[in-house]
Amino acid sequence: MSEAISSYSVRGLLTDTTRYLIPMYQRNYAWGEGEIKQLIQDVRDMLDKQQKQHNSDNKSHYYIGTLIVFKRSDGSFEVIDGQQRFTTLTLMAICLRRLMNYPSHCLDMSWYDKPNLDFESRKKSSDTFEKLSQGLAPEKLDKSEYNCDVITGFVLIEKELLLLGNQLTDFCDYLFNYVQIARVPVPDKTDLNH
Repeated sequence: MSEAISSYSVRGLLTDTTRYLIPMYQRNYAWGEGEIKQLIQDVRDMLDKQQKQHNSDNKSHYYIGTLIVFKRSDGSFEVIDGQQRFTTLTLMAICLRRLMNYPSHCLDMSWYDKPNLDFESRKKSSDTFEKLSQGLAPEKLDKSEYNCDVITGFVLIEKELLLLGNQLTDFCDYLFNYVQIARVPVPDKTDLNH
């Protein structure tokens, strides 16, 4: 029997102790400037709407989609759909943890330790996430050894987040605590090869 649909805050998803695996049949990370800007703008629009309604104490949740998964026998989840969004949210958390060290930002990202996302058959992608989460600057990564698309995504995310200026702290609070994603498991006996 398959598990029930679970709703997670972005923070809850990113700190879930379960491992999420991107299998080989999934395409490489491919979100570019348009998709990244749109995700950030969607969250920003909902935050602005909340602030205009003066609901700072009673913010409503905002659903950004689903994460379709298959639970493996070892307890990890294979990501079937939603990997581009999940990867982008993970890159955002890594980027914001790095920005936390800048004195001009009052961000508390101490809750975020390391990604719970792994690329099963893409060593370059896994290595890129590892180096970025260790705080290595993206410009220090040799593009012949690391995943260029992940590096580019990280740089685009950082650029867009820095454009938020003094709204960055409120944006982070809303993104991590009020933005929701639904994790939807497929039935146990689903044939993932077809």
